[in-house]
Amino acid sequence: MVAFLSLGFALLVLISFVQNVRALWPYTMDDAFITFRYADNLVRGWGLTFNQDPPAAEGYSSLLWTLLMALPHLFGLEAVGCSKIFGGAFTLGTLGLLLWVGGSGRPQRSCWERWYPGLISAGLFLTFPFGPMHVVSGMETALAAFLYALATSAFLKQRDGAWSFLPLPFSCLLLGLTRPEANLFSMGLLLLALGGAAGGERRRIALSALLLYVLPGVLYVLWRIQYYGQWFPLGFYLKSNTIQFQGVERTLGFLADLSVGFALPLIVLLRSEQRGRAVVLLPLVLLCLYFLTVKHIMGFGYRFLFPLVPVLALLAGSALAVSLRPRRAFLLLVGFSACLGAGYFLGQVRHRMAARDFLSDAVGGERAHARLGRSLAAVPWTTTPLLAIGDAGAVPYYSRLKTLDIYGLNTPSIALASQVDHTEDIFAAGPTVLVLASCQRHQYEGPFLHEQRLFRAANARGYRHRLTYVFDNHYFLWVLWHPEGRDTPLLERQAWCEVRTFDPWCERRP
Repeated sequence: MVAFLSLGFALLVLISFVQNVRALWPYTMDDAFITFRYADNLVRGWGLTFNQDPPAAEGYSSLLWTLLMALPHLFGLEAVGCSKIFGGAFTLGTLGLLLWVGGSGRPQRSCWERWYPGLISAGLFLTFPFGPMHVVSGMETALAAFLYALATSAFLKQRDGAWSFLPLPFSCLLLGLTRPEANLFSMGLLLLALGGAAGGERRRIALSALLLYVLPGVLYVLWRIQYYGQWFPLGFYLKSNTIQFQGVERTLGFLADLSVGFALPLIVLLRSEQRGRAVVLLPLVLLCLYFLTVKHIMGFGYRFLFPLVPVLALLAGSALAVSLRPRRAFLLLVGFSACLGAGYFLGQVRHRMAARDFLSDAVGGERAHARLGRSLAAVPWTTTPLLAIGDAGAVPYYSRLKTLDIYGLNTPSIALASQVDHTEDIFAAGPTVLVLASCQRHQYEGPFLHEQRLFRAANARGYRHRLTYVFDNHYFLWVLWHPEGRDTPLLERQAWCEVRTFDPWCERRP
């Protein structure tokens, strides 16, 4: 009876997840448009770079996702919608792995003993907060979650003797090409596989790791150094200039949310006869220690940490699979079902708290960033304009203008510079259009010190505030240009076209 009730509850979890995905479908993270721009430039023949002109910039952090997002640009499809479809497909792939591998570890069982642990594993993954957001965000998170699950599945299956040694290093390679820090997890799994093997099997694992992980990885790093001139993506230099354990709050919050649904299953696994499977936790601990060190550009929903959830879900399913015994089956089913219920409650509460913000961002991004980008694309430029902006996502993507990222994520000269103030360098480049964020609509109040410096310097150089786009009540895009610029009449004409009638979301300055 408990098993059938749990199956019904797992179905409820799935239905709720699908409904939450449907509700959040309009949401796309602004950073996703950075990847879309790199993918678009690749298809145009300009290479994996943010601007057509040198120097090449590596502002993306997921090579594999960027290559995947080149496909819709290659075939003339809408990138935003395709990214969400890809996210849904990889989430389904993750669920398939959890159902299949989550109940492994104990042979010769009845049908329900074989599949029930997998259902619990998949259910725990679906109930974790922010999962629906990562399906539709346009980022590589769903792909990373699938590859974390695939690499862990390959490790567990190889350990059980069910798979050969080839899938593990290959899945580790794909994972490393999706998220740079995931190489810590990949190397940890490969070392554990080598340490747990003996004799000829160890040599075969070492050879496969060399051919399928190490050598391709080395070739990729050498290409990156030759193409970009740096060892790491530009984001690494921006967030790693100081190590002050700025990631403690996010990481501890993630672990606290994990404890609701996963604490009991992991305790059961550690006390079971298959406790050796818990060695997978060691690479996870290494990753969490890394995330403690610096202030990662993580965005909403534990973006870099969330892909670790299916790894723990696999271990939770294994804990139930290897611990089911006639005498304690009832207690285990009740306990694991309670974990699933607690996770579901937490996930729904967190979703309801965050959904309004996500949907507000979706509306604000469309009426501010996307609208501004399309407006700039409509200007019949007579020169090669330069856009300077900090939110270098949707505006550069839709406008297709050469862009100077004032934060430095896509501008090597800023990301690699030792000085903090880049005002002179930015204006030395001669931006045609300067876009700054403001916390107020009618009086400039920059959220960051460097944007306040840029606004003062722009006024001193004759730039004038001409348009205001409303993201929300506390976030506005101020658009500035110089009144004596060569294309200023064209900009003024386009600005007039933008606000010919009363528009509460876009204001033209007199």
